[in-house]
Amino acid sequence: MRYSDFTTITKRMTLTNYVHDRQMIYEAGLALLNEVYNGSEAIRLIGLTVTNLKPIHFENMRLEGL
Repeated sequence: MRYSDFTTITKRMTLTNYVHDRQMIYEAGLALLNEVYNGSEAIRLIGLTVTNLKPIHFENMRLEGL
């Protein structure tokens, strides 16, 4: 997060399990924001980076014989 005077604050969080729900990612980001922002200063920039993504595994099934 960067304030209007270019002061920059960074926070990070590691989740214990893989997440494939955007609401959970949103809530984690909001929790980090609430740790550092009190609502009294102007914000210039907010960024959120998500790393160590794992693809969801899908298995194609054949419908032969139905």
